[in-house]
Amino acid sequence: MEITEDFDIFLTRITRKLAARLVALEKGEEADVLAKIDMSKRLMRALEDQICLLVLHGVDDRGDVPLNEPPRRPHTWKEIGEALGVSAQAAQRKYGSSAREDASGGGAPAPG
Repeated sequence: MEITEDFDIFLTRITRKLAARLVALEKGEEADVLAKIDMSKRLMRALEDQICLLVLHGVDDRGDVPLNEPPRRPHTWKEIGEALGVSAQAAQRKYGSSAREDASGGGAPAPG
């Protein structure tokens, strides 16, 4: 598939369609505004969980994370911050606490 528009515009368009289609798949009906809001929130939560997994373990599948081992963050906070478009300190504040909770068996926190 070739993308001929600005990639951020493409992502916005795909995300808008994805929420409506996922509601239709889950509920078997056309999505109303509240259902789209709920599905968009669930998508954001899933994406945040995915970012956390990538930041803390460098993998994109929880099944690839060794059990009972502390997170092995494969990149520096500076590199992670740059990838997220924030400072190293902001990335560490957000995901450093996730690493501590993950290491203690608490899993990733719910996104705020």
